[in-house]
Amino acid sequence: MSSLPRRMEIRGLKARGFGRTPYRIIKDALGIERPVRVARGGLILGPEPDIETIGYRWPRIVDLRKAAAA
Repeated sequence: MSSLPRRMEIRGLKARGFGRTPYRIIKDALGIERPVRVARGGLILGPEPDIETIGYRWPRIVDLRKAAAA
């Protein structure tokens, strides 16, 4: 289980509009990337739909602040 500060950080990200989809991108036998529904996990989406997906892990608040400052 995550530590309390990390859980609070993720709660804050959700409040800012970040979310998780029930899909994972997996390559099939032909090498084509396809979304596959998963029970746990999935892609993390940014607060605005125009922004690309963030990945499969919740970003750190510190990393987001550094990226915004740069």
